[in-house]
Amino acid sequence: MIEALAEIDRKLFGIFAERKSADREIDEKKQELLALREKGLQLETLLDQKRKTARKEEHALRDEEVKIQKRREEASNFSNHKVQQTVERELSHSEDQLRKREETVLALLDEVDQLAVRVAAQADQKEKLQAFAERLSIGMFEAYEAFDEREVRLKKERASLFEGFEGDAIWKDAVTLYDRAREKYPNGPLARLVNDSCAACYEKLRPQLALEVRFKGKVVRCSGCGKLVIPEATSGVEKSE
Repeated sequence: MIEALAEIDRKLFGIFAERKSADREIDEKKQELLALREKGLQLETLLDQKRKTARKEEHALRDEEVKIQKRREEASNFSNHKVQQTVERELSHSEDQLRKREETVLALLDEVDQLAVRVAAQADQKEKLQAFAERLSIGMFEAYEAFDEREVRLKKERASLFEGFEGDAIWKDAVTLYDRAREKYPNGPLARLVNDSCAACYEKLRPQLALEVRFKGKVVRCSGCGKLVIPEATSGVEKSE
């Protein structure tokens, strides 16, 4: 009876562990998706800033080119040769500066293009992760339904073990010992008796207790580890848990 109870509780604990694992997987995907969204927003903001800067610089370049052209036309009408030469040197210097600014703007435009590619890739990755998260959520919903069905069935089986034993003091004491052991070992409160010892911690049982466990099926608590010791021949229980 105690072994049957332990087996049901082991399965219930397994359902609890599976549900926790499913919850953790969903939470991890949610966090990953949130991180992608945050990074995507940062990249989009940076891309918008770079584009604005590039447009501003392009407008400034065009204005400067117009000014230089206009100044050159004015200089061609100067009658004073020295003044004309001075203006030409100034214009030559301005054109050199303008070419450097053009190189800077070209580099900025290239940076904008690369950033736009990153934003597109980020959006694609986010979309794929969003689709995966939705499929995962649907799958987990079905899994949770299966968990619930198994849990209900196992709890009914567990309750049936107590039917007819309401006034049985021996059964009540055994269940009390079992519950105490299960608090410490929720996934395995039982251990076999092997060579008059607890297979979980190798604590030696008193000879009389070992005989009662082996031949009478008495439920005893190991003084070493606190697990319940059951006969070695009992099926379904590991030699050590």
